[in-house]
Amino acid sequence: AIAAKDPEHAATYRANAKTAQDRLATLDATWQAALTPLRQTPFIAYHDALGYFTDHFQLTMVGAIELGDATAPSAARLSEIQSIITEGRTQCVFPEAGRDPKFVAILTEGLPVRIGPPQDIEFISTPAGPGQYALMLDALVQGMVTCLTP
Repeated sequence: AIAAKDPEHAATYRANAKTAQDRLATLDATWQAALTPLRQTPFIAYHDALGYFTDHFQLTMVGAIELGDATAPSAARLSEIQSIITEGRTQCVFPEAGRDPKFVAILTEGLPVRIGPPQDIEFISTPAGPGQYALMLDALVQGMVTCLTP
């Protein structure tokens, strides 16, 4: 679409897109190798937006604290998530960068569950630039590997 609007630079846009696609394909293979052994390890994410990521890598997300951006999680939602943790049905809970960590702290207090690094799915702490998307995904993968590995 950008190339069509700026034909003078179309070749550059297409070359950059190809480079980015090739880089992501290479990284995807690396990420698949790292996450494949962890596919059956259950975890809780802060936000359900991680579903596309978990589907792609066939990971086992057993819950999300927040189901949307419009409102804070309800007491019923927090109770449901805490039950999953209390019953030992998850190994790790991931906070989200830029979100109040109090829910994760309250839900996990005194329970034998790991707290993973904050997931930066909104690019709050990932440096801006041409590789920002890959950096965010790589940090997400590395955080999962760290928290989900027994």
